[in-house]
Amino acid sequence: MILSNAALFEALADGRLVIEPEPEVVSDSGSPFGTSSVDLRLGAVLAKPKDAPHAIVDMGRAGRITDTLSAFMEEFEIGDGGYVLEPGPQNLIPGQTFEEVRLPLPLPLEPDPGSRARSRPALAARIEGKSSRARFGLLVHSPRRPSMPGWAGRITLEMMCLGRYPLRIYPRMPVCQLIVEEVLGQLIADASEFQGQQRPTGLP
Repeated sequence: MILSNAALFEALADGRLVIEPEPEVVSDSGSPFGTSSVDLRLGAVLAKPKDAPHAIVDMGRAGRITDTLSAFMEEFEIGDGGYVLEPGPQNLIPGQTFEEVRLPLPLPLEPDPGSRARSRPALAARIEGKSSRARFGLLVHSPRRPSMPGWAGRITLEMMCLGRYPLRIYPRMPVCQLIVEEVLGQLIADASEFQGQQRPTGLP
């Protein structure tokens, strides 16, 4: 079940969803909350492939993904002038959200034979690109794994320009939407390799 904006406010208030810094409704730029989503902004750090024209990433022997990404990618800050994303899938670049997102696992309730109380469902989330950006060809994708219950960290964004014209993107530009859902059933904690990531390559 997808959370509405009112349910998002409630989840932020009771700590089931943590977004830092917390989104604010600013009168001159509108609300970051849609009817069932909240906007997240682009962080200041991007990553791009190193100049290695004959390199091959052996996915069967990649080992730890963060180590492989660090070997093949170099990170850089966008800067106030923005970054020009050239058209074409060969120009895919990893970025990250400016906001850190946490989806804490629910604490078990104390056993009480006379009570039917249950802990509230855990939350999971996913990223969707903003349609206002997609109309110009900006594709924003995020792997499913970082949005699972128990996640904590910034969310990696894989971005490319599928339009005809290059796109200039800026730090803290609203670039995607977080959609939050409730998870049914008991959970067994299973931390991702990217848990706690603060960089586009997955490093803490």
